[in-house]
Amino acid sequence: MTRENERQALDTFSYEILSLLKSGYLATGEKDDFEVHDIGSSFSARQFYVARLEDNLIRSMDVRHIEEYRRGSGSELDDKMRALRSSSAMTFNLLGNGPVNVLWSDSRESYEVSYEVQLPTRASGLPANLDAMLVNKDHVIACEMKMLEWLLGKPGVLKSTYRRQETYRDDRAANAFLNLADTLFDQNGLPLLARYDAAQMFKHAIALYNSCAEGRWPTQRRVDLVNVVHEMGESALRQLSPLSRNHYEDALAEEHRGAQHFVEAASETLAPLFETLDFAFSTVYAPVSDFISMLELDDATRSTLRTRYLLE
Repeated sequence: MTRENERQALDTFSYEILSLLKSGYLATGEKDDFEVHDIGSSFSARQFYVARLEDNLIRSMDVRHIEEYRRGSGSELDDKMRALRSSSAMTFNLLGNGPVNVLWSDSRESYEVSYEVQLPTRASGLPANLDAMLVNKDHVIACEMKMLEWLLGKPGVLKSTYRRQETYRDDRAANAFLNLADTLFDQNGLPLLARYDAAQMFKHAIALYNSCAEGRWPTQRRVDLVNVVHEMGESALRQLSPLSRNHYEDALAEEHRGAQHFVEAASETLAPLFETLDFAFSTVYAPVSDFISMLELDDATRSTLRTRYLLE
């Protein structure tokens, strides 16, 4: 949703979904102070932007993370993170200032967290921008967070540069990624399963491979690319109109098909490539409810997150 579109009236489905986010936000006792106080689908999405950034965050942000967001390419602190639908705000609300304790593969480990991490793709244009990265001495968890992009937006197109052999650091990587591209995209770069943003995940995987090859993580031996996606809880879905609920459930099923296709194709194609660098690699699709369950949180924070994002 562009800034221009945010100034326009909302369609019924978008208004219902954004209103649910507002219900979850207000249910946590946050301030009812928004940029636009008029309410209704005839008004713009700015009615779902809080007046102050700090009102959209469940804890204060450390200076080092403020600087990370300022260095990022998305200008998140300027405006975007005041939106209730902000993936960046959701990311920080989930992970905080760190360290973060995460249950992964039946083992709970502590990780340092950083945000808006830029990694090289060797392609023209901007580097890959990871929403968050969790790192300890053995393991890297690279996070791509989606809130409503998958539902109200359109997936990205794979640029033609990623179909060229010379984009990749070696022939082995080129063969793996070019084969993967053929299973995910048509000749115009459009995803074969139209809703899931495979192009962004593809770009992140390239950047992670390059970073492993360049020695960015000298002691780590495992890298996981995790796509954390906001999915409404059942109690929230019951508040939608029947037509909107049907539309949401159809969209979610389509998103899941695309995610499964990407995860399976990446496992077959990329896992062996990373093994040549002595790294284990996987991609994971995680609904936000599952991701919250993986985090070690105090009861109050866990309750706030589940109320805020799942309306439980």
